[in-house]
Amino acid sequence: KTDSSTDKTATQYDRTNEASKTDAKNENSKVCDKKNKKEKKFGIEGLHMELDSMFFSKIECECIPIKGSGRVATTLDEVVHAVFGSSRAMIASQLCEEIKRLEYALGLEQGRGLMTPEEATLLCVVMRNCKENWLVGTEVMVEKLVSSNAVLKKMWNCGGSSANDQKTMVTSRDVLAAIEAKFEGYFPEPQKHSEKKVPLFITPFGPSVYRCACGVWFGDPKQPINDEILEKMKKARNVHFQNVYGSDANGYPTAKSSHYSLHRVVQQVLSPKGSFGKATVRNDPMVQAVAAKLVKKAKGNFYIEKVRAKIEEVIDSYLACRKRGMREPGDERGGKTGGSKDIYSFETRAKMEQDLLLDAISADIE
Repeated sequence: KTDSSTDKTATQYDRTNEASKTDAKNENSKVCDKKNKKEKKFGIEGLHMELDSMFFSKIECECIPIKGSGRVATTLDEVVHAVFGSSRAMIASQLCEEIKRLEYALGLEQGRGLMTPEEATLLCVVMRNCKENWLVGTEVMVEKLVSSNAVLKKMWNCGGSSANDQKTMVTSRDVLAAIEAKFEGYFPEPQKHSEKKVPLFITPFGPSVYRCACGVWFGDPKQPINDEILEKMKKARNVHFQNVYGSDANGYPTAKSSHYSLHRVVQQVLSPKGSFGKATVRNDPMVQAVAAKLVKKAKGNFYIEKVRAKIEEVIDSYLACRKRGMREPGDERGGKTGGSKDIYSFETRAKMEQDLLLDAISADIE
């Protein structure tokens, strides 16, 4: 009995010890996952966010820079800290001290320093907007950067000591032009049209196909829907969107249109099968998720004042449809999100909206 009891105790100890090791392993795994997520969050996307915060005085939803708010860093230290990010502030401070020591050793402490804030900001702007990944030596990278931007080339060739060099130094105007260059070429939406309310969801499948937010009608909901009526409505809508938004031939946003893929992004973020699939009230994580997806994937010009307010309005209109029990893309009644073309077809949307409009007209008559 004693031997049996001892064996039993030993077995229990082994199990407890094994469980402790497993717990410790799981805890270490959680710590590593948390660290990896933090590193990933900084990564290239985190670096871009840090740099944009330095380049622009107005950032909506923490990730959307606003046109016209470009600024130049006031010190070289500010640039260094932006590049390293808030999670590496200590390393950034150490590098700033090293730069000061080097400037002192070179006798530059009373002069212009290794780089002016304008030059440092410009270098970051060019690298921020670079579309290539250069896994090459520093010399090759510098050559590519210098050849890609005329102002940066001017900076690189400037020694800074002679009167002629002083004339070719990078100015704040040069830097601001480089910062704001990303906003050039967008279709100029007529002011009277842009002042109108953002198009809202009429059904969870999109905004109105019968009427623009500016008040222009594309069809009469009292007319029975057939192929000819649908084609006329679609053509009128597409032509109008081309004229006021600079959209493509099908009325969709382009890389340089003044409207953007906000409704499709909201549909994706609020999908019934997603994190906000059951939500009926807007919250900040929703808004942030929509903004992040716009920056990452959407077409069009969303770098505008009060873009957050527009995102919130559109989210609210989608949730209002959900509260009414309307079928949605991605639910059992609505088909797969981004799947069946019939679910998103102009005809389907027109029929759903026509029913709503006719019901509203009947209610008014009664």
